Amino acid sequence: MTKKTEKENDRIQISAFWLSERQSPYAYNFLKKSDLTHRGEQLSIIRSAITTGLVLNNLFPELSSFINGLNERLTAADLNRFFNDEFKKSDLS
Repeated sequence: MTKKTEKENDRIQISAFWLSERQSPYAYNFLKKSDLTHRGEQLSIIRSAITTGLVLNNLFPELSSFINGLNERLTAADLNRFFNDEFKKSDLS
């Protein structure tokens, strides 16, 4: 057995998964409509989305449910309202 380098050990493998229209309508439709012909383009977008999602979920745990409830009807105004409400809650605390 060869010893793995530090770089090889410094990563986590996420098992492959399928996105369905029923379970993840926004992600499914976004990726289906996008003209991402190269696998690397898809992986780059998915990596960025996972990172962004994890950061936002850590800061605002309710955001995921809010977004999933609106899906493709979500607008910038909806997000603005959500964040304004969240900041008002933290100001009251």
